[in-house]
Amino acid sequence: IGSNEYNLKLSQKRAEAVKNVLINKFGIDPNRIIAKGYGKSYPLVPNTTDTNRALNRRVEIVNITNKN
Repeated sequence: IGSNEYNLKLSQKRAEAVKNVLINKFGIDPNRIIAKGYGKSYPLVPNTTDTNRALNRRVEIVNITNKN
């Protein structure tokens, strides 16, 4: 509901929190993780209700493997 700037910062903080859990609780090498917050940029559903806003607060993990 806040400004784009506020939501972008909040989104980045959430991404960093998830990264820290993956590192500290699961022992994943920090060099293998990039935390990127997108704010309001990529909603799954319109941000028109509390339920939809909750659905849009999410983490997506993308596995990028460089196999030759």
